[in-house]
Amino acid sequence: MKKVIGIAFEAMNTSVNVRVITTIERMEKLKNYLNLLPTWFTEVEAVLSRFDPQSELARINTGADGTYQVSNILADVVYLALNAAKVTNGIFDPTILRKLEQAGYDCTFQEVMDRTETGLPVLVKENVQKARCGRMVQSNKVDKTIKIDRRTGSLVKLNGIGLDLGVWTGT
Repeated sequence: MKKVIGIAFEAMNTSVNVRVITTIERMEKLKNYLNLLPTWFTEVEAVLSRFDPQSELARINTGADGTYQVSNILADVVYLALNAAKVTNGIFDPTILRKLEQAGYDCTFQEVMDRTETGLPVLVKENVQKARCGRMVQSNKVDKTIKIDRRTGSLVKLNGIGLDLGVWTGT
């Protein structure tokens, strides 16, 4: 007999809801794994959030060009993001942070909503226009701005680039 088990919680400024279809025999083991998810999300957010000034990613984004020793989590995610940029020919581009900030995406979605609810204007700069291929923001040459070595945990940042690891530039 199959059972549906799950967990719901708030993380990364959103609602997370995970449901798993399982057998009764595996249910307790899966419940234990599901209960680890909120902690895992908290740990990942502490490394990868660009809005938390204490996160590893934010410190690199605000730091000078150069070589950084990074955690396994950041090294793996940057490696995967750079690979996604290559295989999508830039439709996914983790290196467009500065362009996002210029476009007005300089705070969390919750802060944007708070601006709207209080009647404060939401800043969207006029220079954001659709580019060819439906892209909202022109991407950088990824391979010339960020290098990552997962074996050594070494990240090289060039040209004042900033990272946002959830950026899809397509339509």
